[in-house]
Order: sequence, then C-alpha cells, then structure tokens
Amino acid sequence: MYIQRLRKYVCLLILPSFLICFSCAGGKPYTKPYEEAEVGGGFNLFSMEEEIKLGEGFSEEVEKDNPILKDQLITRYVDEMGQNIARHSKQPDIPYHFKVVDTKAVNAFALPGGYIYINRGLLELVDDDSELAGVMAHEIGHVAARHGTKQLSKQLVLAGILIGASEAIGRKSEKWGAITQVAGSLGFFLGMMKYSRDDEREADWLAINEIYLAEYNPEGMVTLFDKFKKLHKQTPSRFEQFFLSHPNADERIKNMSRELNKLDYKGRDYPGSPQFNDMKKKLSKLPPPPDAKKS
Repeated sequence: MYIQRLRKYVCLLILPSFLICFSCAGGKPYTKPYEEAEVGGGFNLFSMEEEIKLGEGFSEEVEKDNPILKDQLITRYVDEMGQNIARHSKQPDIPYHFKVVDTKAVNAFALPGGYIYINRGLLELVDDDSELAGVMAHEIGHVAARHGTKQLSKQLVLAGILIGASEAIGRKSEKWGAITQVAGSLGFFLGMMKYSRDDEREADWLAINEIYLAEYNPEGMVTLFDKFKKLHKQTPSRFEQFFLSHPNADERIKNMSRELNKLDYKGRDYPGSPQFNDMKKKLSKLPPPPDAKKS
C-alpha cells in the first residue's frame, strides 16, 4: 500500500515536467568550448559505480521484455560506431553497451551507466552514417552528463526518499532491492525520464561536438531532425515514440545550426562508410520485426 501511494505521489510530481518537455530544448545554446566544459556535475545520489550497476539492472529488464536483434554484422557496426563516438565523449572510460531492438518503431534511448539501445526502425530510416551518428551521440550525451540518475535523484528527494543509493543497490544479493521498491520498474523509470530543456540542449550540444571529433559530418544531426519532422507530418504514428522522447525539433534544429557555425568542419571530406551500406543491405534482407508481424 505504501509503495502504491509513493508511486502515485511521484507521478504527480513528474507530470508538470512531462508537459513542459513538449517545448524542451529551446533557450540559449552552450557557449563554453567543449574541451573546457564541465559535464555531469550537480546533485546526484549515485556514484558512477552505482549508476553503472543501476543501468545493468535496467538493461536486464529491457532485454527480457524486448526482442534484441542478434545479427552480427548489424550489431557489430552499431557497437563500433557507438564506441568510436563514446571515446570522444565527456565520459570515455565507462563501459558502453550498444544494442539494436528489433522493432519498427523509430526511437533510441539510453539507460544510466552506458546502456544504449537503437531501434531497428531508426536504422532503416537513416540515409547515411552521419545521421545515425547524430542519434547515437545524443544518447551518449545523456549518459555522459548523467541525466538519468540526476533526474532520478531529484524525484527521490521530492518524494521524501532519503535512502542512500549504495544502500539501495550496493548488495549483490538484493540487486534491485530497495531501488526497485522506491523507483518502481524499468517502465516507471523510463516514464519519468522526460528530460528538462537544459538536459536536451546539453545532450544536443555534446552530440554535435562528439561526432565532430569522431570525424562524422556534424550536419547529419541537423538533416536527420529536419527529415524526421517532415516525415512525422506524413506518418505520425511511426514517429510517435521518437517525438515524445526527443521534443521540439524546430528549436533544436536552430540551436544545432548555431553550434555548427562554431566548428571548423566545412571543407573536410566525409566520404561515408562502406560498412554503413553493408549494414543497410543486411537490414533490408532480414524478416520483419516481431511487432510488424503482429500488425
């Protein structure tokens, strides 16, 4: 009974931020140079080690409840791209994991501690490696800035939960233990991860710089959002998840375009990746994902 009342209370606290996020990512862009910027600070009940353990637990739920694509060529390409971008992030030393969810829905999401999932529907839609790099870099940005556990920490305090993170997840025999009781299931956690406008802005800013340093064309991030915005008008149901979790494309395109003007990338040669083309060919030959078969 206590847990039910707690979840109801936390949901009521979360609702305003959920609504606000439909206008997220506007406002002033970052102006501090990427090399000098401090990222990931601020109030957080979780150490990085605890955050990684938390993400590991959530990842087990994701992979238990969702079909994970097992094709080696595709998953190897996605992982290699992700690892390359992560090396240029503000948290290059944590163990990143990149996997593909076998669903036609267009989306991607990150769990705390470096667990990142790209939906097959998104892979099918991107036209080149720079567009895919933009999405992956944005999710890496959320991880590097520790947005997930910072949001969770705020909600726990708002709900009057003063339990220490190490007490919640530190004992192996109670891997989920108290944190599951406090925060609920993976679905509950993801439901409250409607990042603030500052979180989204920071993740975009980090992503632009990450893909620039990883030597992908940073314009891909802008062309991708512009493409999604246009396609969303034609087939909104296909893009519903993406636009719920990555809101307000117009403002974000303006901010990212402004950041592009600060980068010395024009004149560089971005020939594209043969491996990307191989990945796309392999995708086209796969049987439909499970959710497509049911529809």
